[in-house]
Amino acid sequence: MGPRFDGSAVASDLTTGTTGRAIEPKRPRQHSKQRTRRLDTPVYVYVFTHFLCASLMKKQDAGRRALNDPVAVLLRAVRAVAVLYDEEFPAAGPKTTQFTLLAMLRSRGPMTETELGRALAIDKSALKRDLASLARRRLIVRGSRAGRASRRWRLTRAGHRELARLQPYWERAQTRLMRMVGKTDWQMLHSILDRVTQAAGES
Repeated sequence: MGPRFDGSAVASDLTTGTTGRAIEPKRPRQHSKQRTRRLDTPVYVYVFTHFLCASLMKKQDAGRRALNDPVAVLLRAVRAVAVLYDEEFPAAGPKTTQFTLLAMLRSRGPMTETELGRALAIDKSALKRDLASLARRRLIVRGSRAGRASRRWRLTRAGHRELARLQPYWERAQTRLMRMVGKTDWQMLHSILDRVTQAAGES
């Protein structure tokens, strides 16, 4: 009698393989998830870039608004006009701001530092530098009397002579600017700037 067929042994062989070890089920390939992440990466980059560009554009818009602000425009105009006037003045000697100090003292007489700063709307530090420079040139001097008068600056004889010497340069610069702007706009500009200066001084 031949050997009896054992179905359980066949089933065991099918699940264990020829070596007798259990055959592990095949795992799904990992490259599919990695491929998905690689495909999703540009999306994150796009979103980040979008918000970054939007933020930079807002900052640039804010910068443009600041540059177009009336105060910024006015400051640029002041600097440009100061350069134009300084170009007409002699290389050696007082410049535009110092000339206006001399002219103010000649027009109103002796004035304190505070009065000069308020009248000409000059920063305190810049005013001190200009007054010190004019004093070293002996174009201005402080009063010698006791009390409040001792704090007042006044023109010296040399200051009067220097002011007369520089007057033609000032007038030439003024004529040059007036021709560039036009007589009508020049008069309008003068009126507007007077109102702005007065309003800022009263605030």
